[in-house]
Amino acid sequence: MDRKELLVLLNKKKIFSCFSNLPIEFVDSIKDESALDHSKVYSDGMFLIDFVENAEDDISQMYCELRTGRVCNMEDFYSRYGAFDKDGGDRFIRSIKYIVKNR
Repeated sequence: MDRKELLVLLNKKKIFSCFSNLPIEFVDSIKDESALDHSKVYSDGMFLIDFVENAEDDISQMYCELRTGRVCNMEDFYSRYGAFDKDGGDRFIRSIKYIVKNR
């Protein structure tokens, strides 16, 4: 799965900002802030910019709703399901697809 496909997948899931509790829109880059709608929350998959609460951080300030109804911090999710592992990408993608609740 390439990066573009991953962003499409993430945008189908219930992933929120810990600052404003609004859903995150995943985009290819958050570097050009002037190109982004300043009434939304964005992430490039690792970093977060929450214009609503005027906050910037990383995945530690994002959370997802799991299909079980539980809430999970995204940093914990990434670690638990192999996103940071050298060969864990496929396991991470499968986990996102099947464990995180759809929007």
